[in-house]
This record gives sequence, C-alpha cells and structure tokens, in this order.
Amino acid sequence: MKLILITAMVAHYIACIYTFVLTQEIEAYKITDPVILDKTWSELYIYQMYWSVTTMITVGYGDIVPNTTNEKLFAIVAMLISSGVFGYVMNRVGCIF
Repeated sequence: MKLILITAMVAHYIACIYTFVLTQEIEAYKITDPVILDKTWSELYIYQMYWSVTTMITVGYGDIVPNTTNEKLFAIVAMLISSGVFGYVMNRVGCIF
C-alpha cells in the first residue's frame, strides 16, 4: 500500500504542476487549441494525471505531447523524477519478493 501511495502522490503532484504550467501557457501564448480550451480545470487535471501515470510507468503513449518550451522543460523534469520513482518502487517490490 505504501508503494501505491507513493506512486499516486508523485503522479498527483506532477499532474497538478503540469496543469498549472498548461494554464499559464494558455494565458501567455493565447493557445487556441479547442481540445484544451473547452476543458475545466478539473478536466485538465484528469488529462494531465493520465499523462503523468503513463509517463511514470514508462508506457508513454504519446497521445498527449507538450507544445511550448516551458511544457517541454517541465516534461523533461517530470520524466526524470517519475523514472526514479518507478525504479524505486520496482526495487522495493523486488526486495519484498
């Protein structure tokens, strides 16, 4: 349970920060993508939570991609952090067995 909680907590933080970055980019760059603009904050959070989880478990489907430089920089940091968390979780599971 502790490992699931750690994974969910990190995914939540990444999704929250990515949603914040995305909303700032929408305002700063006047993004006109209707897929993004028609969503509420909670829908954007779910969208980014999906991205966070698929990135964290190293699946990364590629259906959600960062567009601006700030989004790409955040995605790089998020991938580095989440790959470390995923490695830690897998190591702990291996130790349990």
